[in-house]
Amino acid sequence: MVSGTDHRDHPEYAGPRARPSARGALTPVIDRVYPLEEAAAAVRHLESGHPRGKLVVTI
Repeated sequence: MVSGTDHRDHPEYAGPRARPSARGALTPVIDRVYPLEEAAAAVRHLESGHPRGKLVVTI
């Protein structure tokens, strides 16, 4: 146990209760990848309510 700090700042100290994302146990599902020039299309897709995963905008 670490005193004087918040375990959320150090997920390695949270033991088995550590968030799955902090342990690397989750893999995000990427629905689509958009170039920055098509960011407006990415927002429209997001607002449509139909994404099946994360939308990525590359720069």
